[in-house]
Amino acid sequence: MFELKISINGKSATLDYEAADEILYSIPEKRKYNRIIAEFARSPIPQVRMNVAGRRSISSSIVKILIEDNQIEVLRNLVSNRKARKMIPENSLLRLIKTEDYEILETVADNLHSFSMCDPDILAEKLCRSENPRVRYSLAEDQLVDKRILEILSNDEVGKIAARATYTLESIELEEDEDEDLELEED
Repeated sequence: MFELKISINGKSATLDYEAADEILYSIPEKRKYNRIIAEFARSPIPQVRMNVAGRRSISSSIVKILIEDNQIEVLRNLVSNRKARKMIPENSLLRLIKTEDYEILETVADNLHSFSMCDPDILAEKLCRSENPRVRYSLAEDQLVDKRILEILSNDEVGKIAARATYTLESIELEEDEDEDLELEED
């Protein structure tokens, strides 16, 4: 049960659900308030949990609570949160990828390397099979994606994606050749 009480000079009152969201906004974005914010993460009100998921001062305990949420909007806010991305475990992110939610997929593809608890190659392998062309294109232009993924994408049914993956592969190979030439010159 989520109950919000306020106490001033020994006098307390229980606040309604609308007040919960307003109070959440009034709590400063500082780590010292994360224990209180974690309680807001347990709110039955999706809007409150969405707002918690978007906070800059989010902690790993709050991420653990919210990653299990069943509201897609909460999960979207969580993967969009730069700080939270560093705390989302790989198995949880793979579960979110399986939802095939276009916003989650696009956010993960666009920020593939910022999910520091995840192997970007494993994520890219799952994402390159997405039906969403925006997700595949994002991977096709990422020079840090494994060449194997780029080779898959170079055969994509969407010509623009295939062309971009081919261009990215050629750029990587050209860069590798230049690095080799520099090493030979130094020897």
